[in-house]
Amino acid sequence: MALLEVRLDAVAAMRDLIGDSIDPVKSAVVAELAGADGVGIKLTDDREEERMRDLSLLQEIVNSRLNLIINSSKRQVDKALAVSSAMVTLYDDVGLADSKVIASMKEAISVLKNNKNLAISIKINPEVTEAKTASRLGADYVEIDTSRFALTKDYHDRTMELERIAAVARAAFKFDLMVSAGGDLSYQNAAYIAEIEQVDSVSIGKAIISRGLLVGLENAVRDALDLVK
Repeated sequence: MALLEVRLDAVAAMRDLIGDSIDPVKSAVVAELAGADGVGIKLTDDREEERMRDLSLLQEIVNSRLNLIINSSKRQVDKALAVSSAMVTLYDDVGLADSKVIASMKEAISVLKNNKNLAISIKINPEVTEAKTASRLGADYVEIDTSRFALTKDYHDRTMELERIAAVARAAFKFDLMVSAGGDLSYQNAAYIAEIEQVDSVSIGKAIISRGLLVGLENAVRDALDLVK
């Protein structure tokens, strides 16, 4: 089974709406106390001062793996260099099928690895070609996007997507990449991803935070751990 990374982006978004009564840093502490193996947060260009404050505090208090999710722009890479995270995950909504994205990712990885001792992950679509490209770029991990699997309502389509994810995980492992997976996973489907042998860790965000509003974040994290462990 897999490790659990709790994504904190939904907490940050809620704070933007309702104020400081909910906070990513406090949520990270609770998630770790509940047994989470890591926390992840996306760096955004809006509310930059607030986001950097979060990251400054998170790097001090997180004892598990802190995963910073960024795009490959120079602006965000420079911000990542100012933070002591254990992992940086690079993403682009286009995926790794675009030559400009590949070139930008290559430059970002070079800068990060030359300046920091950290693991580099690239978020990919469930395509073997993208896993191969990530390996060629020098990534240590790939994070397979599970959104299509998680969101489809059709049983046949969901089964096909799960098979695609498993095939990409196997291919990535053969390319000497560690494998994580995430994207719109819920309590109803995360276990299917965690059962894939090559998947080292599973990322869950909105589902845990939403459940936490009902049962408390600590209980929500423990419930998720029961599913993926």
